[in-house]
Amino acid sequence: NQSMLLKAIDRQIAGLERKSTVMIEREKKITAYHEVGHLIVSEILGARKLSKCTIIPHADALGYCLYHEEDDRFIRTEDDLLNSMMVSLGGAASEEVFFNHRSTGCSGDLGSVANIARRMVCDYGMSPLGKMKIDERNGFMQEKIHEEMKKIVDEAYSKTVKFIEDNKDIITILAEKLIDKEVLEGDEVEEIINTYKNTELDNIEL
Repeated sequence: NQSMLLKAIDRQIAGLERKSTVMIEREKKITAYHEVGHLIVSEILGARKLSKCTIIPHADALGYCLYHEEDDRFIRTEDDLLNSMMVSLGGAASEEVFFNHRSTGCSGDLGSVANIARRMVCDYGMSPLGKMKIDERNGFMQEKIHEEMKKIVDEAYSKTVKFIEDNKDIITILAEKLIDKEVLEGDEVEEIINTYKNTELDNIEL
């Protein structure tokens, strides 16, 4: 049935649910704001369609957002790649804005961001180093490659932090709802955002 199918998808993407893992309240709150940081940046950018967001631990993750593409895509533009980086950075930015800290929970996200930045510089010619493919193992070029990667990531992170700061109210609403329910479906998130937009607190730009 549908429930079994969804559980199988969860297991394939995120691993087995860790039923024995009980998070302390502070970690649960940090995880909720982290995951909502991801989803709100994705909503603002219109990057991908959210299927669900959860703070139930699976495998090595304390929570995750599951997205799906509405159309098959075979070519990604520079803006697409930057948007993907910003969505990945949404969790770290949310933790910085709401808790004024950096945590180990961002490790996987930062790995994804570094990989995108590296490919933009070395494989796709999307940096001032030129429209050419660069061998990242070239010792002479490594420092320049890292400099350009850092510029790309720093700019993406600054924009992401601004998104989080500008949308703290709706992030708080969604995060507290996620803490209470542990799982938010995509349609439910969309309904909460639309309700928020239609109130006097319409200070979010989506």
